[in-house]
Amino acid sequence: MNYEKELLKAHKKYEEKKYEEAVLIYDNLFCKISNPTINLIKEYAICLQKRLRYEESLKLTDIVLLKNPNDADMLLNYCICLGKQNKHAEALELYERILKFNEKYRIQIGYYAYLLGRTGNYEKADYYYKIALEYESQNLWYISHYAFFLQKLKRYREAEMYYKKAIKNDSNNSWLIKRYAFFIYEMSGKDSAYLYYKDLITRDLSNYNYYINAAELAIISNDKDIAFRFLCKTDKLDKPLVIEIILLFYWGVYFICKKEYEKLNDSIKEMSLLRKNYTSYIDRDLTDLEEYVNNNFDKFQRKLYITIFNIMSTGVK
Repeated sequence: MNYEKELLKAHKKYEEKKYEEAVLIYDNLFCKISNPTINLIKEYAICLQKRLRYEESLKLTDIVLLKNPNDADMLLNYCICLGKQNKHAEALELYERILKFNEKYRIQIGYYAYLLGRTGNYEKADYYYKIALEYESQNLWYISHYAFFLQKLKRYREAEMYYKKAIKNDSNNSWLIKRYAFFIYEMSGKDSAYLYYKDLITRDLSNYNYYINAAELAIISNDKDIAFRFLCKTDKLDKPLVIEIILLFYWGVYFICKKEYEKLNDSIKEMSLLRKNYTSYIDRDLTDLEEYVNNNFDKFQRKLYITIFNIMSTGVK
């Protein structure tokens, strides 16, 4: 059969960066095409990566790299797929492979800076963040992640400047708001951070991210009753499937903290069932929570935490 019309439609969606629509077409067509072109494989792989379906994307990327080990598009795709799964050292190696044959490569150069920072190459990371912001001065991902990077280096005045710049231009970004709340927590204490969330919630009572992120802050602050109240406030809110799974993960963390293991088991069962209906990787910034877990949980609790994290992020294998 001739699938030219469908492929053209998928390609157009890809060029328009409508990856969700493109991947639906590719999902239906790809298995029907006996000899797909390299460009088709590349586009499908990148669409899968954009939809957080990293393992599937990596398999297609391998096909292209087997034929052309220096394909920069696919090396970058591989880098992102690994980095988003917290395999930062491996991801870094792939980006540096690109730079070996093209030292002026600038696509996602801010992500390279991020990987350098996550692997302890702070001076080099700072250098490349600055290059990234020279190259794309309005890239809010670069701006916000540079702010977080500066915070970790305790360069607070600079960090605050970049946080405020990012929030001014992207005030609904839940990751950015969460990071700024933790910045306030670090600078001024938990009460100031709670006030920040209270103000946000007053302005938008239906935003489930505010309650979940505030609950995470409360867990880390050892305010278990406050965490409970924030989590409960999401009960009557409409939530997509991915948020239902994330919320069950945080309930799981709460039950581990409280050592309420029967309730934890109920959450695990429910989360496992829901996870079967969601195929994408769930990428969640747990920097602060994992530090809390490592410092406060005993060996048994840490094992339980790893269990619920694995179910949330990738599902039950």
